[in-house]
Amino acid sequence: RQEVLDSLESEHGECTELNHYTRVEIQVKSRHIKEAFNRAIQALNIFRAFCAIELNSTGLIAGDYTKPINKVCLGKVHTLHDVSGKAFNFPAFYEPDFREVRIVAKPSTPEIFQKNIITYLNWLAECPFSRKMENFLERFVLALDQPDKNTSVLKLWALLEQLIGEGNCDLLAKRIAAIHKDKEVTHHIIMHIREYRNEHVHQGLGDDESIHRAYYLQNMFRNMFDFYIRPANNFASITEANMMLDKMALGTDGIKKQIGSLKQSLKFLGEELTE
Repeated sequence: RQEVLDSLESEHGECTELNHYTRVEIQVKSRHIKEAFNRAIQALNIFRAFCAIELNSTGLIAGDYTKPINKVCLGKVHTLHDVSGKAFNFPAFYEPDFREVRIVAKPSTPEIFQKNIITYLNWLAECPFSRKMENFLERFVLALDQPDKNTSVLKLWALLEQLIGEGNCDLLAKRIAAIHKDKEVTHHIIMHIREYRNEHVHQGLGDDESIHRAYYLQNMFRNMFDFYIRPANNFASITEANMMLDKMALGTDGIKKQIGSLKQSLKFLGEELTE
């Protein structure tokens, strides 16, 4: 691998190994080089997404606003190797926005970290809509790689709007608030981020406060991801999970009122609701 990196330096600058980065090897089977790379990098990004859920901070009190939120970031160059381990001279894949970071990503309890990662992988394998969730996980972690938090917010918002709101901003706010204890505050924060997002898209306005919005959206995805794929919830599709969120948004009184209405409807049909 180092020989390949050395041969690339004249065109792409210094490509030496970074000692504070961890070397990762991923085994894939493919008939085409580009497909092999795509499979490997997606697998790595899904693992990094789980690392983000487990290791990333939940907010920033003080620090560098330009550093990525992710604690586990990709290196500068990725190389492909044959089954014997020999690196191909061509192609090598570069991270287009690579920026060297020195963030220590170390779980406080490695055993629990490993157990949680395995749990997420098992949940994902059992999930009926795992392919869609894999796509959302990859988009999630790539959004948190961004040094510009305004960009992170736009990417995270688009992800959540598609996953939870199914393209509807009003449903997004209502559904996210449904699983939080303080629904009004949560709804208010989401609508604030929505207003910022619209101003940024239409007027190009951004600010340093976006790092806090990015952290909030990250934490939001963490909570929602658990809701969607936890086997105990037994959802057959994302749409079914979102329908449950709509029911939860009614609140206790609203749900009881609907139950009463359904019971009355059954009586009109000559049926009784059995416990």
